[in-house]
Amino acid sequence: MAGLSAAHLFFVLGLWGCAGASSLVARAPVLKELATDLAAIGSSAVLPAPATEDPASAVVRIEAVGTFEDVWEGLPYSGTGSGSGFLISPDGEILTNAHIVLGASLLRVFVPGDSDGRGGRIIGIDECSDLALIKIDGANYPYLALGGGEPALDSPVLALGYAHGRPTLSTTRGRVVDLSAEGASGWAALGHTLQHSAEIHPGNSGGPLLADNSTVVGVNYAGDEDGGAWAVPISVVNELVPRLRAGTPSAFLTGINGQAFTSFVSDATGVFASSVASGSPADKAGIVAGDLVMKLERLPLAVDGTVQVYCDVLRSHTQADVLAVQVYRRAEHLMLAGQLNGDRLSAVNDTRPEPAPPTTAPRPWIGTAIPDLYDAGMQDLEKLAAEPVQNGLDTLFYLEDLREQPVGLSWGWCADSQARLEQNWAHFSILFVADGQPYASDSLYTWDHEDSIDVDGQTGVAAYCRSAIMALDDWGHGVHRVVAFAYLDQPIDDGWRDYYESDVHTTHYEIRVNQTPRNVVADGQSNPVQPESMGGAAVPGGCISVADAWQFLGQTRCVYGNMSDHFDKWDAGMQETVYWIQFRETDEFYMLMYGGWSYDELYPACTTAFGKIERLGRLTVMVLAPRVGVENWAEDC
Repeated sequence: MAGLSAAHLFFVLGLWGCAGASSLVARAPVLKELATDLAAIGSSAVLPAPATEDPASAVVRIEAVGTFEDVWEGLPYSGTGSGSGFLISPDGEILTNAHIVLGASLLRVFVPGDSDGRGGRIIGIDECSDLALIKIDGANYPYLALGGGEPALDSPVLALGYAHGRPTLSTTRGRVVDLSAEGASGWAALGHTLQHSAEIHPGNSGGPLLADNSTVVGVNYAGDEDGGAWAVPISVVNELVPRLRAGTPSAFLTGINGQAFTSFVSDATGVFASSVASGSPADKAGIVAGDLVMKLERLPLAVDGTVQVYCDVLRSHTQADVLAVQVYRRAEHLMLAGQLNGDRLSAVNDTRPEPAPPTTAPRPWIGTAIPDLYDAGMQDLEKLAAEPVQNGLDTLFYLEDLREQPVGLSWGWCADSQARLEQNWAHFSILFVADGQPYASDSLYTWDHEDSIDVDGQTGVAAYCRSAIMALDDWGHGVHRVVAFAYLDQPIDDGWRDYYESDVHTTHYEIRVNQTPRNVVADGQSNPVQPESMGGAAVPGGCISVADAWQFLGQTRCVYGNMSDHFDKWDAGMQETVYWIQFRETDEFYMLMYGGWSYDELYPACTTAFGKIERLGRLTVMVLAPRVGVENWAEDC
């Protein structure tokens, strides 16, 4: 059974469900409430005088209420996101992040000292720079001055914002780490960003980064669990604020509050729409929350896990231009094509990026049966899956194939004593969601155990732990997406760290299930298998299609091994990995080679005598003629 799971993620700082969540792990950073002592910090940067002597009085908390769709659950939900912003004029202009406000039904703005939210409205927005200008009614507000130049490297800075969505303003200090940090992420594409070491958390999005004299040198928008933080630099802010005021965007505005998404078990990649602004070009084209925009102006999107290409296209066009879009609507298993500022989306016959979604969610076992399942050899999903990766969401485990056997899913928490563990556990709400179906209560089994964990750089720390475990089987054909959530209802202390309500541990699983079990071919002999296609254009005989060959190489079933072991003539300079598979039903051999060689150049006789070759990038699929075995192939070629 899995114990504590650590996730290291690059997170968006607005509190929008799992996208803005920091992990509940013993090594997560603690929020330090630092005193605001601006005079004690010196700086070499020469910046304008401040508009107010009390920066805290100009920083506001923003609540955005609306209906959104989660990239993993695939279900719409209504909720309230929380972020920060700051006044930049006495008449109520507020600068914040675009991802906080875009697509929201309404905005509530809380100015310091006022417990009643004020209505906010969007004046201007720049999706790809992650900046938005909103306004509240009123006059004579305290405001912050925008700096006139970049701060010096290693100069001290202050970050202000409403961390964790709490109503108390937090102030942290650090230093400028990099003035030209990477600017492409899963939700923005800036030429560069300002990296600093002032600790920030979910909820800090849109808050100001200040120099020693209280002038703004950046707008915070992202951070990680190692204490790294990034801000939109003041040079970008100063360039865009006049445009935001005038309503003349620097790039085409789609109206999509989106995030780059790349599947690890299918060809699904693009910009996922968590919400769409009413009346926007995307809305008029028929794009809805939950759609995956795969191509814009015929260019594939988010292949590198960022929105860089998406934003490059948008910045190359004016708001009046017509842009071609291709969209995958997973809920309906449809490929759609249309235009922004042109034709509405309509269904097309293009190949879907993944198999049809499972028609039913996996079947849960009763929690009391789980110990017996483990005794019978049930494995934990994390142990079956690949190494965890970061994809802009949180910890992701992916599995390229899964049979119908039950597998366990678990979430765990530890504390320094059994009594504290009991106290902490009472404040968690734990939920597993598989293909949009939530599981809790009688599907869960709790297991108490003592363990050794890593805490704040120390290894082997004795801990009292508890795991919530469930088991699922009957995994249907297709791509499954599973997520485990754990929410806090009040701040807690595990004996090593403090945690807050917005600290949410989220673990994602992406699983591809092939409908018909296949058996491993061993030593020139084959076991009976049924032909099947994993999607795309089928190769004769079944097991795999060219379109899915990349996925196939990662699988352990149907794979014999490196074919070079069976060749005397195998060139030592060719280090490609080759697999072969035989199917008794068709008596065909499939041979797959990963590499850049062209078989019709290297082995023309084979191409002519033994079958056809299909290529996909650096992958070659050769279908050998019936009843031609490995020995004959090696002898003749």
